[in-house]
Amino acid sequence: MMAITAVCPETAQNFESCPEPWRGRPMTGIARNIELYNLAYRLAWKHISERQKHEYPNVATFLHDAIRRQLKQGAIEPVFIAAEALKDIEKLTGQIHSDEGAKRAARIINAPRR
Repeated sequence: MMAITAVCPETAQNFESCPEPWRGRPMTGIARNIELYNLAYRLAWKHISERQKHEYPNVATFLHDAIRRQLKQGAIEPVFIAAEALKDIEKLTGQIHSDEGAKRAARIINAPRR
C-alpha cells in the first residue's frame, strides 16, 4: 500500500485514520495530488517573469521541488501552494543573485591594480 500525501499524510499502516471518503481508495489521493500539482504549477508559472526564466533556466526545477515539498507536507489548496512556491523561488533566486554579486564584488576587490 502507499501513503496518501495531500489528503492523508499517514503511512499505509495507519491508513484507517484517513478521512472517510479517501479510506480504501488510494488512487483517489494520487489523482488528487496530480491535479493539485498541475493546478499549482500552472498558477505559479504564469507569475514567473520572462527575465527570471531566462536568468535561471532551472527555475522550472525549483518550482517543481517547491510544489512537491508542499504536497508531501499535506498542502491541499493550489493557490496557497503556488504562492508558497513563488516565495521559495524568490528566496532562492535572490540568494543566487546575491551570491553571484558577492563573488563579482570579491573579484573586483581582489583584482590586481594596474
